[in-house]
Amino acid sequence: RGPGGHNSDRKDNARTAKVLRAGGDLEDVPWARVQVGDIVCVMDDKEGESEFPADCVLLAARLADGSDAHDCYVETANLDGESSLKQKYAVSVHDPTAPARADGAANMRVLGVSELASLLLRLEYEAPSNKLYSLSGRVSLCDEAGVPRAPESPFSMANVLLRGTKLRNTHAVYGAVIYTGQDLRSVRNSVATPSKRSNVEKRIDRSVLLIFVCLLVICVVSWVLAYMEATLSDGHWYLGEADASQSWTLLVSYLILFNNLVPISLYVTVEVIKFTMSRYVEEDRYMYAGPPTDRPATSRTSNLHEDLGQVKYVFTDKTGTL
Repeated sequence: RGPGGHNSDRKDNARTAKVLRAGGDLEDVPWARVQVGDIVCVMDDKEGESEFPADCVLLAARLADGSDAHDCYVETANLDGESSLKQKYAVSVHDPTAPARADGAANMRVLGVSELASLLLRLEYEAPSNKLYSLSGRVSLCDEAGVPRAPESPFSMANVLLRGTKLRNTHAVYGAVIYTGQDLRSVRNSVATPSKRSNVEKRIDRSVLLIFVCLLVICVVSWVLAYMEATLSDGHWYLGEADASQSWTLLVSYLILFNNLVPISLYVTVEVIKFTMSRYVEEDRYMYAGPPTDRPATSRTSNLHEDLGQVKYVFTDKTGTL
């Protein structure tokens, strides 16, 4: 990953999530410290902080009036590019004390927000994979010793909230973390970013390679001439000239003597220029996004601006994806 990727990771890891503790209090915890088994609370605050810090199983939801809900809506544009909202459902658990439902499912109920801090749940699910649309697992209520006290009930992708999705049209949801870090579905589904080299970099590489070949030719020619001078002529005893046995030393000497022909400092100069130009991109007021985001342009790579002047046509669909 480039510097832009590392900066983005540091910003995400420093963001805080609300984790439910045993006493029922919500504690602000950095995303980097969210662990599997934590119950996190995500709220739709309309300010871009409604993203899920990890892959979670939806346990309960709460509406703006304080009543419990059994479902929520999420936006998955960051994962699949679709702007339509997806409906997710809270898991149902077997409870021996719950009455039979009208649909014939005996002892099944959804969890309430107020009881999450005092309940013990056991989740069993498949190993991490890159599947964004399928997951299978089981959930059951446990006693204080951690032993299931009711039969297991299944859950699927309809009950899972993936990292990268955003909560919409629901005041708050509570989810149990099942994947974090490199085990996230979005991380395992991502591919390595291809290396993008501009035409300027490619041309500089070809020029430096040509100069290096010329350097080798000059050194070899000079070495051959010096070898011929040392072996075919009588030499000058008062100059202390090298004999034929030291010919390889002469070759190394010529390489050191002519190494200034290779413009190594050119790469440093070009990188400084690209860094300066990227700062101009971020400070351009014509590229500043106004309300509601109020965000300037972000240059994630220093060689982006090198090819912008060569763009002649831009193809995009109705969603604005280039």
